[in-house]
Amino acid sequence: MEENHNLDKLREAVLDDIDKTKKKYRMAILLCALTEGFLIILYLSVMDERNVLHWLIFIAASLAYWTLGAGLLALGIHNNLNTQRIIKAIYSAKNED
Repeated sequence: MEENHNLDKLREAVLDDIDKTKKKYRMAILLCALTEGFLIILYLSVMDERNVLHWLIFIAASLAYWTLGAGLLALGIHNNLNTQRIIKAIYSAKNED
């Protein structure tokens, strides 16, 4: 009985750590998004709309960022799926005890 109690405490501690890490991750993503938004607004306010080269640089940078963003989104979805599987396994092990 003592062993099950220790396992429950360990599982609870691990899940708490996961929640704390998730909050830090979301705050970092929000900070990065705000910084990128500010830089895009700054670039659009400084660029010369009549200059074709400025538009070309803006479009090329946007395409690169969108491709990177799509890859990171796919990686995040994959990571969340794996995390859910691990948590499901933890709860399954808890119910079998």
